[in-house]
Amino acid sequence: MKKIFLLFLLLITLPMAAQDEVVREVCGVQFGDTFDDAKVKIRQFFEGRPSNSPLASALPSTHIIMEMPGLYEIECKYEKFEGIKFDNIYFNFDENYRLENVSFWIYCDKKKEAKAKLNEVADKLRAKYTLYEVKDDNGNFVGYGGGINYKDHDKCAFFLRIFEDTDIILSFRTSGY
Repeated sequence: MKKIFLLFLLLITLPMAAQDEVVREVCGVQFGDTFDDAKVKIRQFFEGRPSNSPLASALPSTHIIMEMPGLYEIECKYEKFEGIKFDNIYFNFDENYRLENVSFWIYCDKKKEAKAKLNEVADKLRAKYTLYEVKDDNGNFVGYGGGINYKDHDKCAFFLRIFEDTDIILSFRTSGY
């Protein structure tokens, strides 16, 4: 009877745990939100948080958020997400001006530094999400996929990789990976 109860408990908690990994929003902005709604939500998300901007010592709580209406992109600089400091965060919108993807960038000078930082970011994300190693056709490590896409639960919500040997990118897409 005890084994049946444990099995029942496991079957109930697994879907709830998996549900926690479903990514519907990033930085308080839901995928599909309009450009104008996203502007407001991004400011609200970062407001009241300590800024990581180099200007923060001169101007406390300075957040650098640039709206690019012609490009339908919003850029944030030197902000933290999931406890990780990023140099740039780009919110990109589709042709209907709805949030389609978000990319987080960390710039590194050397490949060795980028690899160490990638592992650091992956370790922090593992605290909240299941990460999967992604390899190319030759079996070489490419990056990590993680989270669960809200539209297609068979896809990852984000992808973490080193871009052009030194820059680290964490990207979330409506369509998933």
